[in-house]
Amino acid sequence: DKDVLLAAYQQMGLGFTRHDIKNSRSIVKAAVGKKGAALKITSDEMKGDRELCTVAVAQDGLALEFVSHELKGDRDLCMAAIAQNGFALSFVNAKLIDDESFLKALGAVKLACHSHALVLVALPYSNQCNNCSSMCHDPNTGFIRGYHCCKGCNFDMCEICVGTSMRSI
Repeated sequence: DKDVLLAAYQQMGLGFTRHDIKNSRSIVKAAVGKKGAALKITSDEMKGDRELCTVAVAQDGLALEFVSHELKGDRDLCMAAIAQNGFALSFVNAKLIDDESFLKALGAVKLACHSHALVLVALPYSNQCNNCSSMCHDPNTGFIRGYHCCKGCNFDMCEICVGTSMRSI
């Protein structure tokens, strides 16, 4: 019974499925809605389905790793993934990362201290600022966020240092 399978796959995050079941769009949609990374074990066709991928990255921005190459260049999908988890930035198509309008939409900044643009993102864990060695977080809310290199370098800066650097350029 499809409803029983659907309930089971919602609980498992789509694990241990037969090929014909993992390609059932309704089951995949329900599974990635609960666990975005479940997209990893779906078919290539499902990984290229914009609607399914949008559901997956809304639940877990890092699910962007598993979408098709073509969708890794989809501006709106990538922005949604980055909004959910800043480290999704590392899975964005290089061509899109080089697009100045995309970086501008993300609020990227360019500083003299680093060769790539930095984007203010929510970070899944606290990173140390490469400039002052403090932990990157929002001093007003305590949430973990900071500026992260858009090219995937291991370079992060806190908002205070970025603000100071921007004024000194």
